[in-house]
Amino acid sequence: MAGTYRLAALALFSLLMVQPAFADAAPWNWSNYTGTTTWDVTAIEDEGGCGGGVYTYDYSGVIIQFRGGSAVMGDTGHASVGGTFVSPNILHIDSRTVADPPGSSDLSAYDVFFTADCTAFATRYTWDYSGPYQECSGSTRLNGVNSAGCPKPPEPLIPPPPPPSTQLVDGMISSARVDLDRALGLRELMETQQAFVFQHMNDPAYATSVARANIQIANAREELKTLDPKVEAAYAAILVRDPNNFNANWDMAQFKKSEGQIPDFVRYVNNALSDGKTAATKRNDLRHYVAGQMKTADVPTPETSPFVRQAGIDGDAVQRVYGYDIAKQKENKENEGLNLFLFFTSGSLAERAVRQ
Repeated sequence: MAGTYRLAALALFSLLMVQPAFADAAPWNWSNYTGTTTWDVTAIEDEGGCGGGVYTYDYSGVIIQFRGGSAVMGDTGHASVGGTFVSPNILHIDSRTVADPPGSSDLSAYDVFFTADCTAFATRYTWDYSGPYQECSGSTRLNGVNSAGCPKPPEPLIPPPPPPSTQLVDGMISSARVDLDRALGLRELMETQQAFVFQHMNDPAYATSVARANIQIANAREELKTLDPKVEAAYAAILVRDPNNFNANWDMAQFKKSEGQIPDFVRYVNNALSDGKTAATKRNDLRHYVAGQMKTADVPTPETSPFVRQAGIDGDAVQRVYGYDIAKQKENKENEGLNLFLFFTSGSLAERAVRQ
């Protein structure tokens, strides 16, 4: 029986391959494919040996899952079944026993022959039925049609954008800091002049100076109307390229603090400190900067300076400043000093302190 089956299968495969519709088809290798395809399958059951006739059943939307060297065919009457490719377009399925109420059927091994243009497959297998009322044999032919043809090749993977050029981003920050320095300087000037006006506005001896200070405040406010959006746009472009850039987030923290937008300030502080390695490096740079400004070998510590020791005690009593949790920030020993300096120092000084 096995030899007869093999010859019949080869003859069927030869017949399919010489059909004119397939003559010019590009070759396809199902054994290399991974994915799913949908087929309409006609099953022709010859039950003559069981006292019946020849019956035709149609199954639409049968899924075949190809797994690069193997495949699983959906149910076409005798349950789903998996097989292994023995050539580019021939799927071999081993013999098996399936439930066939009220009995069961032993199915022969068989090969599924796929056409080279991916539009059809064909196969035939025999079966031996055994049940409570009879034992008999028959055969099943399967003809599958796939109107979609060969699967399209996968879309080429689009590589992720390369990391931002350090040189490019550094250049953008250097350029943006020109306007940032001007904006921070103008706000610090306004604060100084507003304090002066508040102190002397009722003293006739300072009338001329107060008037001059008010003019400076008005001019600074007018210039900031143009300068602020320019700074925002410049740093927004930088952070699109490098969202976690320490210097850009540090600068924007100072800018937002100068505007009195403390929630945004805190957000940029957290972004800047998210890179612990860079933050630790900047912390050391900051120590050297502050020590240089003080003309000392190192910054004073609670152990070396009674003033710093007392300031630390006083600072511990301050829980929150404008919603910024000072006590919590001091718990982070890696960044302690860096974030507190960022909060309490003037914007222009804080920005200059971490420049490379």
